[in-house]
Amino acid sequence: MTAPTPTDTELLLRACRLNPGDDAPRLALADELQETGLDDVAAYIRESIANHYEVGAPRRKVRSKIGSAYCKWIASLVGIASESDGFTCAGESWDQIVWGGRIDTRRAVFNVERGLPRHVGTTAPLLMESAAQMFLFPLTSCEVTDRKPERDDMIPDDVQWVWNCTSYPQKWNTWEDYSHNVPLPLWKNLPLEPPNRYWRQLRRGTFTSRANANGALRAAAFAFGRAAVDVA
Repeated sequence: MTAPTPTDTELLLRACRLNPGDDAPRLALADELQETGLDDVAAYIRESIANHYEVGAPRRKVRSKIGSAYCKWIASLVGIASESDGFTCAGESWDQIVWGGRIDTRRAVFNVERGLPRHVGTTAPLLMESAAQMFLFPLTSCEVTDRKPERDDMIPDDVQWVWNCTSYPQKWNTWEDYSHNVPLPLWKNLPLEPPNRYWRQLRRGTFTSRANANGALRAAAFAFGRAAVDVA
């Protein structure tokens, strides 16, 4: 079975990922979008690039506001545009899009810079579902917003924050039910302890601080997303 041929938009997004500091692929993407009738999206990308300022440089007074057309374009690429699932654009600002729905397990926040998303904060189920689409964009970081490490006072003082992972096939023990449980596809990118001698489906990753635990999960999520888009 042959893989589907990438569209011109996907090829230009790939060029943006491979050249994150270059505005030329982003401007070429804007031209392509204008040719396909997405004039408002193209205009926003161009304005966002023109009004971008570097860290430490004087802030420009002119800023480009994200519009509904741009939100719909992002959602259509990521595959989260179905309002029948309760998914709607919950908010938009100068540089951020919040997508959320009635189901708390499907939520995403995109931070936009120079016309395209550079960071995504998303729930674990949505990341598992749409990583290949989210990472079409030149993202530089990814946060799993519904996972929080567990504090374990029964282990030594210097190792108190724990991620758990279980592949045990019972509903009450799946990774979706507990915020300190990490999806199995992300686990291979986290520090892994030997399986528990009594329950071999349970794995634990231990950290000396909550910041270290969260940093490890962010790195694992980013590696998972990059691998997903490379395979796709």
